[in-house]
Amino acid sequence: MKIENDSNNILYNGVIDMRNTDFIHYKNDCKNYLKQLETIKSEYYILQNQLTIIRETIIRETITKETITKETIAQGSECSVCISDIKSHVIVPCGHKAICGDCSPIILQGGSCPICRADIESIIKVYEV
Repeated sequence: MKIENDSNNILYNGVIDMRNTDFIHYKNDCKNYLKQLETIKSEYYILQNQLTIIRETIIRETITKETITKETIAQGSECSVCISDIKSHVIVPCGHKAICGDCSPIILQGGSCPICRADIESIIKVYEV
């Protein structure tokens, strides 16, 4: 009976040792997974910050381009004479759309295009669609 108890104890102790070894491996695996998780979280936050910076840059550049486009359009649409009204008349024969309706009689009397100084035959109102 003593031999049987000793063999049961040896078997029991062997099982306990295996479980302890497994537990230590699982514990080490958990520590490694936690370290990996922290690394991934850190990388995630870095990427989130970079994404935020990129989005802000895109928004800023888009606004800048829209502003430049609006300014360019606005600058190109002003009457060459009074610079207050919008160009609405074309000078013939040079074809420059350079003057507003208020300035067209004055320019017609002056006889030359304010852009290229070509002689004016007539001035035509242009209608935007």
